[in-house]
Amino acid sequence: MVLTNARIFNGVDNKILDNATIVIEKGVIKEILYNSKASFEHEKVIDLMGKFVSPGFIDCHQHLLCDELPHPDRQMNDQTAGGVTLENADAFVAYRGAEKARKTLYAGFTTVVDAGGVNYIEVALKDAINMNYIEGPRVYIVGKQLKAWPSHFRGQGQEAYGPYGVRYFVRQQLYWGVDQIKIENCAPLRSVGRSMDKTAFTMEEIEACCDEAHSAGLLVSAHARSPNSIYDSLKGGVDLIAHGTGIDDRCIDLILKQGK
Repeated sequence: MVLTNARIFNGVDNKILDNATIVIEKGVIKEILYNSKASFEHEKVIDLMGKFVSPGFIDCHQHLLCDELPHPDRQMNDQTAGGVTLENADAFVAYRGAEKARKTLYAGFTTVVDAGGVNYIEVALKDAINMNYIEGPRVYIVGKQLKAWPSHFRGQGQEAYGPYGVRYFVRQQLYWGVDQIKIENCAPLRSVGRSMDKTAFTMEEIEACCDEAHSAGLLVSAHARSPNSIYDSLKGGVDLIAHGTGIDDRCIDLILKQGK
């Protein structure tokens, strides 16, 4: 396949490269030509008519299975008017995730980190994309989040207590084939009556989580929305901070010291 008359943004600098011809072979870009007069008689040629081509975008924090700002008509598919969850809720969540994956891909995002799914439906979603059952981006999943209290989204988290409980949690995620472990190390933003300033887990628990995950070659991310939760996550060995709300100089100095 050959794409002609393209405008390229390569993501390396702020230049736009005009009048480009992109030669694709077996789904891989083989060559990019500029102002070319070459003839491609035996290839499928698509004239992009000046449209932009760029590398695929990466979304490092998505929730493909969550409807965080639900429309009332859609929400009635998985719960009653009184808020009671229907027995087929997970099936509806799966279909919704497939549609969100398709929309995400068509928006230009070719890689997504799903930072917390619903009852491991995201495992099936990832496999369905990889097996070409449905359209979607490459998906890296964290499975369930490690929680110190009930999840703020249905089916998204699992509670664990003490270093041995935390290790057991990580091993469960490994069974499901996750790509990353995530710990919710402070209360969620929508919390009522709970302080986000408090670190959710003890240092011993955080270290156990990171040790177990790292022994399997997995990174650990932490939901952290306060200086204390950020700092303690980093001290315990967490590799990635999600949100980072309220980060202060103490946390930044530790990040730089650790080379993260």
